[in-house]
Amino acid sequence: MLTPKVFGWWSTGEDGSTRNGSERMPQVRPNWGPGNSFLFDDSQELAKNSNMGMNPIGAYGLGASLDNITFIEKLTHRLTFTYLHGNNSAKAIRNLNALMGSNPYFVMGRDLTMNEYAMGVNFDNKYMIYENLAAVMETGWAHGEFQSSVWGHRLAEKSREGDSWKVAFGLTYKF
Repeated sequence: MLTPKVFGWWSTGEDGSTRNGSERMPQVRPNWGPGNSFLFDDSQELAKNSNMGMNPIGAYGLGASLDNITFIEKLTHRLTFTYLHGNNSAKAIRNLNALMGSNPYFVMGRDLTMNEYAMGVNFDNKYMIYENLAAVMETGWAHGEFQSSVWGHRLAEKSREGDSWKVAFGLTYKF
């Protein structure tokens, strides 16, 4: 009693020049949530817009989910693994950060260079208390490898010291 899912994507990234415009794929919707991954903000039951917020634009990745795992009536689980790798030139992101400083366009851990990657695992559980009321627990782990020459030695080293974790518990009621 489960639904296996596999997903993948590829998106163009920035090249080494800041003079010829952006090479990144245009986007209509900034959030995307394959497999309810901890890496992206979109499809979580709890704490939307508070996860890793990684940008699938300028990256490629693969993931797999085991969804709707059921052993006990009214209790479901989802297990997801996601790997993504950057397609952006380190030179372009480094130059933008030097020019603009801390900016919302390129952020460490959100936008990846060709030499960076991130991966995450999440295990989510939902127990239907009543037809419209559910107890939800979302857990996640994420690890990234970031380039010191782009983000600075201090930030890159800090990211290597520890991984990101998520534990969220709450109730959802659907009218």
